[in-house]
Amino acid sequence: GWLKCNFDSGYIRGRSITNTGWIIRDSDGEVVLTGCAKLPAATTPLQAEALGFLHALQVVWTHGMRQVWFESDNQELTTIINNCEDHSLIGSLLYDIRHWMAKLPLSSLAHINRERNSAAD
Repeated sequence: GWLKCNFDSGYIRGRSITNTGWIIRDSDGEVVLTGCAKLPAATTPLQAEALGFLHALQVVWTHGMRQVWFESDNQELTTIINNCEDHSLIGSLLYDIRHWMAKLPLSSLAHINRERNSAAD
């Protein structure tokens, strides 16, 4: 019953939007859902990844998925979230991310290398 969601966001300084993409697979590796979105502008790569993760959490919730293993190639974001740390540049985003993660108590977030996250990239 577990699903895996790989997500990634793009950051370009001075750009008016942040691009993000995700792919959700079932336990057999079959694609369940994919998508991309244009999100508000980010000021740092970390903020772009946090925006993308928040969006992925909301997509998963909206589609009724509850047991989801999220994977990101941004080690800083995964460390901050998994260690329940605060961060001055993404403080309000962390609050929203933690709110949505609480709605998905069986979810988790892991770091993977960029090559293993290429489908979301």
